[in-house]
Amino acid sequence: VFEERKTKAEAIRSLEFSNYAGLWVLRILGVLLSWAAVFCCMYPIIAAFDIIGDYLGEVPCVGCILKMIADIVETLVRIVVCCMSCSFGCSCAFFVIAVVWVVMRPTVGIILLIIVVVLTVGAVVLMKLVPKKGVQVKDDDQVKDDDGADQS
Repeated sequence: VFEERKTKAEAIRSLEFSNYAGLWVLRILGVLLSWAAVFCCMYPIIAAFDIIGDYLGEVPCVGCILKMIADIVETLVRIVVCCMSCSFGCSCAFFVIAVVWVVMRPTVGIILLIIVVVLTVGAVVLMKLVPKKGVQVKDDDQVKDDDGADQS
């Protein structure tokens, strides 16, 4: 098992260190694989923009310009999908980690669950703060769309 002779305490320490390192490698790998799984689920969005770009490239006379614009849009879509999949995948992984910690060590697990809940509530509040397209909020709290029609 070992290349050189070790005492029993040194061997145990060495095995515990390798076990600890392997544990952290698996934890990080699990979070990254969770991110990758969500990215794979959202990849058809990127593929759709790629197909549209390929079709636009076949337009006579202006195809090369349209293809270049489509490539830029596809890159932006890829960045957005990557960021969204990172946030969804990592938050799911951290939620699973927190639930397991609740079973193993309740104090640590509850603290982790509180952090997950705070991050989720923060994301929901941030989503509510972003104004929707075509809807304007006036000072008198009436919601009107771009045509001026009353939405409330």
